[in-house]
Amino acid sequence: MIFLPSGWQAFWKEGMVNWKGERLESTLKEINGLKLAGVKNSIGYLLRRANKRARDMTIPILAKHGLSPLELTTLYLVNENRDCTLRSLAKGVFLEPPAMHRLLNGLEKKGLISRHKSGQDARFTFTRITRAGQKKISNSIDEINKVEHIFLGKLDRNQKEMLITILNKLALE
Repeated sequence: MIFLPSGWQAFWKEGMVNWKGERLESTLKEINGLKLAGVKNSIGYLLRRANKRARDMTIPILAKHGLSPLELTTLYLVNENRDCTLRSLAKGVFLEPPAMHRLLNGLEKKGLISRHKSGQDARFTFTRITRAGQKKISNSIDEINKVEHIFLGKLDRNQKEMLITILNKLALE
């Protein structure tokens, strides 16, 4: 069985062979000697493994830019949604409001976002991306796209589109 450096088997097509001419399995059977019979078809398990592999590939790149995956996602959302609230951002990235508040404090200290009170209702604080935040996104996006291309490299164009469509359907509440 062929393993990627992170210990996760690539998405192999039926009938593929390795360099020795041995037929490769299209599903995971074991990892590092651990039999996966009970979980190899578990959607939750497979999504978690795929997520771990994607994170293992992206975290070092984002660290070079001084960001975490959650910070980059938040910057994307703030960039696309001018004057968004803490509560809407928290829902968008699946955090509780206090945790979102801490994350926004960190982004504000880095100069990547700014916050201001609503002119109509002082209970609301709106978040905007700064030029530095926009620059941070543009500086990291090419590298992230390259990693995603590598991550999805075993899939053809139709499979990538199907994967995105399926994940979007599953993500709907």
